[in-house]
Amino acid sequence: MNLYRKIILLSSICLSVQCYGQVVPDTQLPKIPATAAACCNNGSCCTGTETPAGIMTDHIHSKGEWMVSYTYMNMLMNGNQTGTSKTSDAEIYNTYMMAPQTMTMQMHMLMLMYGITDRLTIMVMGGYNYCSMDMDMPAMIMNGAPMPASTMYCTTSALADTRIYGLYNFSRRARYKLIGSLAVSLPTGSVTCKGTTMLGTNERMAYCMQSGTGSVSVMPGVTYVRRYEKLALGTEALADIKLNDNKAGYRFGNEYRENVWAEYRFLNFLGGTLRAEGVQTDKISGTDKEISTPINEMSDPTMVSSHYGAARCNIYAGLSFHLKKKFTERLRVQLEFGMPVYQNLNGPQMSQQANILAGIMYGFK
Repeated sequence: MNLYRKIILLSSICLSVQCYGQVVPDTQLPKIPATAAACCNNGSCCTGTETPAGIMTDHIHSKGEWMVSYTYMNMLMNGNQTGTSKTSDAEIYNTYMMAPQTMTMQMHMLMLMYGITDRLTIMVMGGYNYCSMDMDMPAMIMNGAPMPASTMYCTTSALADTRIYGLYNFSRRARYKLIGSLAVSLPTGSVTCKGTTMLGTNERMAYCMQSGTGSVSVMPGVTYVRRYEKLALGTEALADIKLNDNKAGYRFGNEYRENVWAEYRFLNFLGGTLRAEGVQTDKISGTDKEISTPINEMSDPTMVSSHYGAARCNIYAGLSFHLKKKFTERLRVQLEFGMPVYQNLNGPQMSQQANILAGIMYGFK
């Protein structure tokens, strides 16, 4: 796993530097003008982003320019998996009393960006999470009495963690961007969400049902985007490093992510995107004593901290709408749908099936 992580990060950084070195000598590419209006007209900043809905660090803004955006994400998980193999309910019942069936994770994200200079932008991102999960329990004998098969439903909802970014564009050319990013994630989300478990209706929910991490994180990254007449290519490498155990006594695993994408302009107002994403999430360290009780760990695999962490590869396809008219010049709408093509899970844990993203952004002075 460590080798896999290093290869991902080093390959993305090397690709960015190599592409940057190849493009710099091209004196035919115009430099970004100093004025904010010209910057926007060249598409090097403002809302003229050439990336899919799932990419947030692909552009900066001219000095004094604002951008606000809303993104909705819906992730569906279904069935269970250990390593790269499916795990049946019958196998789970050999160890646990319940087997997770489906889980939906919805996130509403608001983002605000502001250009401090023509090359430096700050970004603040916050959101609200909603999770729902259903679990099946087979018929059994408990305390000498027969119990019929049943299904348990549980939900949680709360604020997510808040992220504050600094984005700096190292390029002075209009047709490509090399952006370094550094963020701090603040633990505004909850790690004490309660709901229905085997023990009652107001109990501490599993780790995957919490809305935040409870830890402060640093998130370094690098993003490279190259624009052509109708085509844009990009790559991004990001890390999410947790700095401390949360107040519940554990720490979610660090996350390492790389994206490679392409966008093609079919029409003046319509583009199509294709994105490949690799994600490695480390295991949880420590445990929450209210979650990992003996009865919880005997009944529910989602309550076991060692069942977290994974390596995944996802493929996304999307659409990008940008109508260059008087009242819509600064408005952009993005849609994206993704599915996993590879999952290696520390299980048994639920496997991802689909992910939908929809976003709208608007820039203004």
